[in-house]
Formats: sequence, C-alpha cells, structure tokens
Amino acid sequence: MSDYHLVERARDASADRIVRMRSTLAAQGLDACYVRSLSNIKWASAFEGVFDEEPAHALLVTQDKVLLHTDSRYCAALLKAAEGSAIEISSEISTHAKSLMNALPTSARVAIEDTLTLREFHELEKAVEESHRTI
Repeated sequence: MSDYHLVERARDASADRIVRMRSTLAAQGLDACYVRSLSNIKWASAFEGVFDEEPAHALLVTQDKVLLHTDSRYCAALLKAAEGSAIEISSEISTHAKSLMNALPTSARVAIEDTLTLREFHELEKAVEESHRTI
C-alpha cells in the first residue's frame, strides 16, 4: 500500500473516531471533550510519527471543531499530519487549558478526561475562571 493510501486510511479512521466521540457527547448531553492522555490523542487523531512521550498536547472535541493544542516544537509536524483533516492545530503560547477554553462557547458542558494531574486540573479551573465561562 502506498504512503498516500496509508495517510488516507488514517484520516478516515480519525474522522470515524471523531464522529463516534461526537455521537457519545450528544447522547450524554455534553458539548465538548477535553483530552490530555497522549494515547487517547493519538487514537483520536490517528497521526503517526509526530508524538513522543512528552505531555505537550491537548485535544478539544466539540460538535463543530477539533482543536489540538501543542507547543512550537511539534507544530510543523502536526500541521503537516493534519493536512486534509478536520483537526485544527494551535501552538498559541498559553496553557493547554487557556487555549482550549477560548475555543468553547460562554457556557458548555465539557467531559474532562480523568487522567488530568491535580496541577492540570487547577490550571483548568483557573482558565475557566479567567475566561468567564461556565463548564
């Protein structure tokens, strides 16, 4: 199978996974899902060869947007991997929580992955407070 076909299969897999996530969110009455676990980000994006084991990424899935926040070291590779997909890449200089909160409406019900560290949870609380959003 050619590299082109492998990339297309990965995009199709990612699109299917995002549809499944959105369906689950809707069924649960949720507006978004905040993901920090690298294995779950890899699964949702189906990106190959762009991640290492550093927790430098966060994913937000809403009914109309998929945003992957990363730091500048990974931006070029992720932009290339995301070509032709619905995944937006952001390397905005801010915490993951702040960047992703800015992508939410003023009030949203958000599923938060239970793998967050206490520090990350406090960053998320602070970002919500500073953004004047309700989640």
